[in-house]
Amino acid sequence: MIFIFYSALIGLALGALSAYHTKAFISVLISSLFIGGLIMRPVIIAGAAASSAMGKSNIFGVYLEGITMLPVMLKMAALLLPIFFFAGRLLAWAYKSFLQEDYVETKVEQRARVLREHKWTAEKDKSFSSKIKIRR
Repeated sequence: MIFIFYSALIGLALGALSAYHTKAFISVLISSLFIGGLIMRPVIIAGAAASSAMGKSNIFGVYLEGITMLPVMLKMAALLLPIFFFAGRLLAWAYKSFLQEDYVETKVEQRARVLREHKWTAEKDKSFSSKIKIRR
């Protein structure tokens, strides 16, 4: 039961992250798949060899055999993870679409944000405006 709980927690968190920050989600997903595959491969190969289930397997067959040897609740958690992921993405989309209030930025707040983002100061303004020649 704890495996399903962690699967739900991870799936909902990744679904919400993918709905709000797509670039961050893709980088986390690719790095976690790569690192998780490197960490789990020796464990799965050792488990498959110990149970004499290895036989002739391709690269993905080793993972498939390793997953079939997992306990029932852990297998169920692995199969429910994509469902929890899409549920988290759906919940984040529903919150963004229907519940989140639109925030209208005033001109003063917009000016402060742009100045803060681009680090525009009075010294930069003076040096920039001194280079501009007004034609009349």
